[in-house]
Amino acid sequence: MMKSVAILAYTAGIVDGEGNICIAKQNKYNNSKIELRVTNTNEWLPQWLKMQFGGRVYLMKDSSRKPNAKDGFRWRVTARQAGKVLELLLPYLQIKKPQAEIALSFQKRRKSPSNKISETTKALDERDKLLMSQYNHRGK
Repeated sequence: MMKSVAILAYTAGIVDGEGNICIAKQNKYNNSKIELRVTNTNEWLPQWLKMQFGGRVYLMKDSSRKPNAKDGFRWRVTARQAGKVLELLLPYLQIKKPQAEIALSFQKRRKSPSNKISETTKALDERDKLLMSQYNHRGK
Protein backbone atom coordinates (compact mmCIF):
# COMPACT_ATOMS: atom_id res chain seq x y z
CA MET A 1 0.00 0.00 0.00
CA MET A 2 2.23 2.80 -1.29
CA LYS A 3 0.86 6.27 -0.61
CA SER A 4 2.33 9.73 -1.10
CA VAL A 5 3.38 11.79 1.90
CA ALA A 6 0.64 14.28 1.01
CA ILE A 7 -2.09 11.61 1.15
CA LEU A 8 -0.76 10.17 4.40
CA ALA A 9 -0.44 13.58 6.06
CA TYR A 10 -3.91 14.62 4.87
CA THR A 11 -5.43 11.36 6.11
CA ALA A 12 -3.67 11.71 9.47
CA GLY A 13 -5.21 15.16 9.84
CA ILE A 14 -8.64 13.71 9.09
CA VAL A 15 -8.13 10.94 11.66
CA ASP A 16 -6.84 13.44 14.25
CA GLY A 17 -9.90 15.64 13.75
CA GLU A 18 -12.76 13.36 12.73
CA GLY A 19 -11.51 9.86 13.50
CA ASN A 20 -11.80 7.30 16.22
CA ILE A 21 -9.27 4.60 17.06
CA CYS A 22 -10.56 1.95 19.43
CA ILE A 23 -10.39 -1.64 20.61
CA ALA A 24 -13.83 -3.07 19.98
CA LYS A 25 -15.41 -6.26 21.26
CA GLN A 26 -15.62 -8.63 18.32
CA ASN A 27 -17.91 -11.44 19.42
CA LYS A 28 -19.64 -13.14 22.31
CA TYR A 29 -16.40 -14.93 23.27
CA ASN A 30 -14.96 -11.54 24.25
CA ASN A 31 -12.43 -11.48 21.43
CA SER A 32 -11.48 -7.95 20.52
CA LYS A 33 -10.05 -6.17 17.50
CA ILE A 34 -8.80 -2.71 16.68
CA GLU A 35 -10.92 -0.36 14.62
CA LEU A 36 -10.24 2.87 12.81
CA ARG A 37 -13.31 4.94 11.93
CA VAL A 38 -14.04 8.32 10.40
CA THR A 39 -17.58 9.70 10.35
CA ASN A 40 -18.65 12.71 8.34
CA THR A 41 -21.86 14.17 6.91
CA ASN A 42 -20.18 14.57 3.53
CA GLU A 43 -20.22 11.15 1.86
CA TRP A 44 -17.25 12.08 -0.31
CA LEU A 45 -14.75 11.90 2.56
CA PRO A 46 -15.51 8.34 3.76
CA GLN A 47 -15.71 7.15 0.13
CA TRP A 48 -12.31 8.75 -0.59
CA LEU A 49 -10.83 6.98 2.45
CA LYS A 50 -12.26 3.69 1.21
CA MET A 51 -10.68 4.24 -2.22
CA GLN A 52 -7.32 5.00 -0.62
CA PHE A 53 -7.19 2.35 2.12
CA GLY A 54 -10.03 -0.14 1.63
CA GLY A 55 -12.57 -0.87 4.31
CA ARG A 56 -16.29 -0.19 4.21
CA VAL A 57 -18.57 2.85 4.25
CA TYR A 58 -21.83 2.79 6.19
CA LEU A 59 -24.78 5.15 6.24
CA MET A 60 -25.33 6.34 9.81
CA LYS A 61 -28.97 7.15 10.56
CA ASP A 62 -29.94 8.18 14.06
CA SER A 63 -33.63 8.53 14.81
CA SER A 64 -32.86 10.41 18.03
CA ARG A 65 -31.30 13.32 16.11
CA LYS A 66 -33.16 16.44 15.09
CA PRO A 67 -35.44 15.93 12.09
CA ASN A 68 -33.41 18.27 9.91
CA ALA A 69 -30.04 16.71 10.80
CA LYS A 70 -27.93 15.37 7.95
CA ASP A 71 -27.16 11.67 7.64
CA GLY A 72 -23.66 10.63 8.55
CA PHE A 73 -21.35 8.32 6.66
CA ARG A 74 -18.77 6.16 8.43
CA TRP A 75 -15.62 4.66 6.93
CA ARG A 76 -14.32 1.74 8.95
CA VAL A 77 -11.32 -0.57 8.78
CA THR A 78 -10.65 -3.28 11.36
CA ALA A 79 -8.05 -5.74 12.62
CA ARG A 80 -5.00 -6.27 10.35
CA GLN A 81 -6.20 -3.78 7.77
CA ALA A 82 -6.59 -1.09 10.44
CA GLY A 83 -3.11 -1.96 11.70
CA LYS A 84 -1.63 -1.45 8.23
CA VAL A 85 -3.34 1.92 7.86
CA LEU A 86 -2.26 3.05 11.34
CA GLU A 87 1.35 2.04 10.64
CA LEU A 88 1.31 4.27 7.56
CA LEU A 89 -0.30 7.19 9.40
CA LEU A 90 1.69 6.95 12.65
CA PRO A 91 4.51 9.36 11.67
CA TYR A 92 1.93 12.01 10.73
CA LEU A 93 -0.57 11.68 13.58
CA GLN A 94 -0.47 14.34 16.26
CA ILE A 95 -3.55 14.14 18.50
CA LYS A 96 -4.40 10.45 18.07
CA LYS A 97 -0.82 9.16 18.07
CA PRO A 98 -1.08 7.59 21.57
CA GLN A 99 -4.26 5.73 20.58
CA ALA A 100 -2.59 4.53 17.36
CA GLU A 101 0.42 3.24 19.31
CA ILE A 102 -1.82 1.36 21.74
CA ALA A 103 -3.86 -0.11 18.88
CA LEU A 104 -0.71 -1.24 17.06
CA SER A 105 0.66 -2.83 20.22
CA PHE A 106 -2.65 -4.67 20.68
CA GLN A 107 -2.73 -5.76 17.03
CA LYS A 108 0.85 -7.10 17.09
CA ARG A 109 -0.16 -9.56 19.79
CA ARG A 110 -2.88 -10.90 17.45
CA LYS A 111 -0.22 -12.21 15.04
CA SER A 112 0.42 -15.26 17.16
CA PRO A 113 -0.41 -18.47 15.24
CA SER A 114 -1.71 -20.08 18.41
CA ASN A 115 -5.40 -19.83 19.26
CA LYS A 116 -4.54 -19.86 22.96
CA ILE A 117 -3.88 -16.51 24.57
CA SER A 118 -1.34 -16.50 27.39
CA GLU A 119 -2.07 -14.89 30.74
CA THR A 120 0.57 -12.25 29.95
CA THR A 121 -1.15 -11.40 26.67
CA LYS A 122 -4.52 -11.20 28.43
CA ALA A 123 -3.05 -8.80 30.99
CA LEU A 124 -1.46 -6.65 28.27
CA ASP A 125 -4.75 -6.63 26.34
CA GLU A 126 -6.64 -5.44 29.41
CA ARG A 127 -4.05 -2.71 29.98
CA ASP A 128 -4.40 -1.55 26.37
CA LYS A 129 -8.21 -1.56 26.57
CA LEU A 130 -8.09 0.53 29.75
CA LEU A 131 -5.58 2.99 28.29
CA MET A 132 -7.59 3.32 25.08
CA SER A 133 -10.74 3.91 27.09
CA GLN A 134 -9.02 6.68 29.05
CA TYR A 135 -7.74 8.39 25.89
CA ASN A 136 -11.14 8.16 24.20
CA HIS A 137 -13.18 9.23 27.26
CA ARG A 138 -15.35 12.25 26.64
CA GLY A 139 -15.70 14.55 29.55
CA LYS A 140 -15.81 18.12 30.73
